[in-house]
Amino acid sequence: MSESQEDHSFFDYQVPNALLYKEFDYDQSEWDNIPTILPRFITFMSKHIEALTEKCNERFTQISTPALQSDFESKLTEISDKLDDSNKSNKEEQQKLSDRMSKLEADIDSMLKQSREDNRRKYQECRENLILKTKMNNLSDGDSKEVDGGDNDGLKMDDLTDVVNENDSHKEKQQQ
Repeated sequence: MSESQEDHSFFDYQVPNALLYKEFDYDQSEWDNIPTILPRFITFMSKHIEALTEKCNERFTQISTPALQSDFESKLTEISDKLDDSNKSNKEEQQKLSDRMSKLEADIDSMLKQSREDNRRKYQECRENLILKTKMNNLSDGDSKEVDGGDNDGLKMDDLTDVVNENDSHKEKQQQ
């Protein structure tokens, strides 16, 4: 082959698979004559880049802007629906918790009110019993003595015993 035929043959090279890079074939001796190897190598690389560009353009036309936009919009709608469902579920749970808290607060208020009333009643009963016991201790000297004190109005020991017995029977009725 003459040198001029060799120079033009590499322009007809076709890249078999642009996505697979194949090493450039050359002889070591070609490096002795740089002016012949460089055009062949540059042409080889140019053909490879051209084939890659064609593959990229082919793929780009397959993935068009309207297709991407449609896919994006469907994904966006799907995510939006999921968020709406999640928000609705969260609001329902929040309402349930709020209702439970309100009921719990009402129950606690009721229990506190009942507890205060019970404590007030028990305090009054204990106070009355303590007053009666104190008066009875003061009368322990005799059954017919009058109880000394500012608000007993001349009560006798027998009268106080009757009051204590009535108070105890009243408590038993309330407990039943």
